[in-house]
Amino acid sequence: MYKILNLSFLFLILLNFSNYSKSEEIKKIKIQFSPETFLKLKRNQQNAYAKKITEYNPKKLRVDLIDENNQFYSSKINLDGLGMEHFNNKDVLKSTIKYRLKKNSEIYGFREFRLIDPKPAYYDVPFLYNLFLDHFNLATRKVSLIKVYTNLSSKIYIKILEESFGNNFISRNNFQKGLVFKFSIYNKKGHKALEKNRNNEISDEEYINIFYQNIKASNLKAYNRKNSELDLEIKKTKDIFQKYLNKEKKVHEVFDIDSTVKFFFMNTIWGEMHSALAHNIRFYFDPINNKFFLVPSDPFYPINIKNNNNDKIPLPFTLNSQNEFGISYFYNADFEKEWFKNLMDDKEFRSSYLNLLLNLDKLELKSLLQSLENYKIKFERDESIEAKKNLKKNINELIKLTNRKENIKLVIESLKEQS
Repeated sequence: MYKILNLSFLFLILLNFSNYSKSEEIKKIKIQFSPETFLKLKRNQQNAYAKKITEYNPKKLRVDLIDENNQFYSSKINLDGLGMEHFNNKDVLKSTIKYRLKKNSEIYGFREFRLIDPKPAYYDVPFLYNLFLDHFNLATRKVSLIKVYTNLSSKIYIKILEESFGNNFISRNNFQKGLVFKFSIYNKKGHKALEKNRNNEISDEEYINIFYQNIKASNLKAYNRKNSELDLEIKKTKDIFQKYLNKEKKVHEVFDIDSTVKFFFMNTIWGEMHSALAHNIRFYFDPINNKFFLVPSDPFYPINIKNNNNDKIPLPFTLNSQNEFGISYFYNADFEKEWFKNLMDDKEFRSSYLNLLLNLDKLELKSLLQSLENYKIKFERDESIEAKKNLKKNINELIKLTNRKENIKLVIESLKEQS
């Protein structure tokens, strides 16, 4: 009987570890639950499953985290993630859980973070996306693999640890001078609308109208707001963004054009723009030059662009002319109501983007290809292997398309139209 139990335990370990690369050393965290805390977490997960949404502004629970050196850290936790994939597993510990340690306390350099099951994160996608962000010198959130144990069972979980938009993220990206914002899409009203929509109490149209109302109102919310002295800075930032939405300010007066163009080009290589949508995008406002810098989150699975572009250069906008060759890659969005509509209509942004296509050598795409080639898959899954293949194909496809004489001619003609 003892041998059978040991063999069963070994099989359980192999089953949980079968999908990640054994060559990478992974740090460990043990979560110490009290029975009462675990039951409350399980109840919260069951309620989320029943209502098809996590609780709005949930009450935080407390656990202890233990690192490899047996150091204890007190942490507040709650279920996190509005997508049902974050909480619809029977095992509550496979749900996405957010952790916030006490002030001046960090575990492996993190104070605020989420532990995500690899499946809803598309396995290697967060790591590949960071590789791209690093290449284009854009802001990143740290992600790493972590082994998670608990005091409740012998089961071991492989999780993706994702840095939150807190002080660690802000200081690492040199954003201390300004503030990081997000659209408060899922405020109390937006959250309720999503719940009603998922439970067929309101139509898709009614829900979408509320979603886009929170964009139109420039409903920005600042991260890590420390005191009331920042209220004036927050109001000033919201006013600038509102003037952009109202077309009272030009795009180049509001956004850093160079990094914004690179962001949209990078996501064109990715094959879709999920991270640009209002509920995913974040903004850093630099008070020195009064410009916004884009900070993406929640990348989707990369799509092979060759299946959609018909030998034309894919663009994040569509040119309305006889020389139209653009393809929009904004899926699941009402293009006319999204925050980037004015950006895509702006002639200076378009000109900057088209000029970038004529100077692709400056982006060192071959170097990016080499980085992809050198990237070691973390999860031995078909999804991870295919994601890497799609990205390599997309880069090669863009290089090929921008070298076609007829496409270069179209770009030059389109540039003249923008001037």
